[in-house]
Amino acid sequence: MSKDKNQTPSVAELMLDSQRTKPAFITNPNMDQVVDVVLRLAMEISVLRDRMDIYEKLSEENGFGGTEKIEAFTADESLQTKQSERREKLVQRILHDLSS
Repeated sequence: MSKDKNQTPSVAELMLDSQRTKPAFITNPNMDQVVDVVLRLAMEISVLRDRMDIYEKLSEENGFGGTEKIEAFTADESLQTKQSERREKLVQRILHDLSS
């Protein structure tokens, strides 16, 4: 958990806390796993959106074309492999959450 007691813990810290209180509406253990998966995906999407905003802003500020070039971009084999491996790791983490 966070070191500063006055600081609100992040969602990730809360999810990793084995002593956390489960929401009252979750009575089925399988539903708890589904909620874990949904929250993991929401965190991933939030991070990706933040990063995309930054990249698009930097691209526009530095004359690289911004959103238009991003939309028209085609990944090379190396990048496609990296993206595929990242997706696989995400799926594995989700499956782990569902099977724990």
